[in-house]
Amino acid sequence: MMVSRIVVDTNIFINVLISKGESNSRKLFRQCLKQKYQPLMGNALFNEYNDVLNRERILAICPLTAEEKTNLLKAFMSICEWIRIYYLWRPNLLDEADNHLIELAVA
Repeated sequence: MMVSRIVVDTNIFINVLISKGESNSRKLFRQCLKQKYQPLMGNALFNEYNDVLNRERILAICPLTAEEKTNLLKAFMSICEWIRIYYLWRPNLLDEADNHLIELAVA
């Protein structure tokens, strides 16, 4: 059976970091870690993930320790398929900063 390849935006990762109960974001993240989905990763998205870990607002409300957050990101990155973007589509989404997510999904 072919595993679906998906792009997991940073808003999902933020929710995983700050939510205390079982959320849809946590369920999706867990399914990725169990390799039920194949998350895709690119340079821009990787940089966003790292940025999220150090945002003051996230640090203030995240119940995880720095080590737990790092381990969570490492575990996720270990199962991601790294995708090189060779062509910039620039679909001009309402949130221009999300254009890279479309490029990653298309690549």
